[in-house]
Amino acid sequence: MCHKNNITRSLYNRGNESATDFAYALALYRRGFTRMEVYNCILQERQDWTNHASERKKEQYLTRTLLKAEKIIG
Repeated sequence: MCHKNNITRSLYNRGNESATDFAYALALYRRGFTRMEVYNCILQERQDWTNHASERKKEQYLTRTLLKAEKIIG
């Protein structure tokens, strides 16, 4: 579980793994988490990596997701 205010990924469940990750990333960025902290929180808390099975695919997916979230947050 990530620390600041005990925020967890389950609080942002959208019924879709990618949508949940994105909502969670936005929430973490809004609370002042760094890119590495957001990356690690999602990596630790997401259970189903079926669509991104290899380490390379996980890394590429998380990088894309975080860059999209950063664009919105500014």
